[in-house]
Amino acid sequence: MQLRRLMPLVLSIVALLVLLNLSLYSIPSDEASANHKPSLPANIQPTKDTTTTATSPLVKQSKKLAIVTFATGKDAETVGKMTLPNKADYASHHGYGYYNFAAVKPDDWPTDTHSIYFTKFKSILATFDMGYEWVMWSDADAVFMNFSTPLLDFVDPAYDVILPVAEPSNEQFRKVPNTGHFILKNSAWSRKYLAYLLRISAAPTCKVYPPVNGWIPACLGGGFWLGDQGLILWSHQHLQRHVTCHTKFISFNHFNSEFPWYHEGDLVLHLPGRATLDRLQLFEALLKVVDLKTGKMDRSLKEFEAIAMDNPDHTDSTAIRKTLEIVFEKEGWNRACGPGEGDERVLEDK
Repeated sequence: MQLRRLMPLVLSIVALLVLLNLSLYSIPSDEASANHKPSLPANIQPTKDTTTTATSPLVKQSKKLAIVTFATGKDAETVGKMTLPNKADYASHHGYGYYNFAAVKPDDWPTDTHSIYFTKFKSILATFDMGYEWVMWSDADAVFMNFSTPLLDFVDPAYDVILPVAEPSNEQFRKVPNTGHFILKNSAWSRKYLAYLLRISAAPTCKVYPPVNGWIPACLGGGFWLGDQGLILWSHQHLQRHVTCHTKFISFNHFNSEFPWYHEGDLVLHLPGRATLDRLQLFEALLKVVDLKTGKMDRSLKEFEAIAMDNPDHTDSTAIRKTLEIVFEKEGWNRACGPGEGDERVLEDK
């Protein structure tokens, strides 16, 4: 019984160690206020990662959706040499925009938040200014592995945020997001929400609520659990339906699958919390085994053993997603804003 009482404390310490030691990104200094209003940097262009291969026919780019990322620092740039061309190629295949904001000159893109985790919010706002209807954030430590699945299949005009979270059966991480990938609609509400998150991210303190699922402290008093991830989770606690009714919760298997809990045909494989060498080896094996056109995997190759999924029956990925969508609906997780809910004026307060 004593060990059971100590488990929430142990898990919280582990989460903090992950945040401090396993981050893919370097942390810049806080040189200015987070109230800076992002605007389109003067020299932003699609980065030179945009290669065209057999998986990417020439498709006219539209303003329907853009994929944005940010890879800076030795480890991120090393992994990015393998992952960023893949992101650009997937975007090109579907006619989406693609931008690596780390490629923008520092003078044109000030990183004036106290953690690089929150720079993604500024990148999304700047991409909104380019006129895209939807913007997906994609962490550098992830690849697209099924080019036959369009991201636009997962957007829903009834919501402003499309957010992957852990499924209900996962007792420790139930409804906890992983913000390695998420999609926002270019709307007045989304802009105010991102501005709110940036403002709160720079505040010296935050209101402490009971731990999520009994052990995750979204607010750590002077910061947030895993940076932007804890901040978004905290906004759900603090503003409740005023935020969650704008948010459609989906499974990780929609576009943020993690190794080894993924399925053949999933759209994205994300490798958070792993050493750089481990990431490189897993991505190298995956890209040898998977047919990017279809998401099918060649199990006869020796490399398959290194990246075999924890899915022995090889259930179809589409069926898995549909099943989880039904589960989420039964839980009541996805309910669009009703009367008196979703008031954007709450985003003007702390």
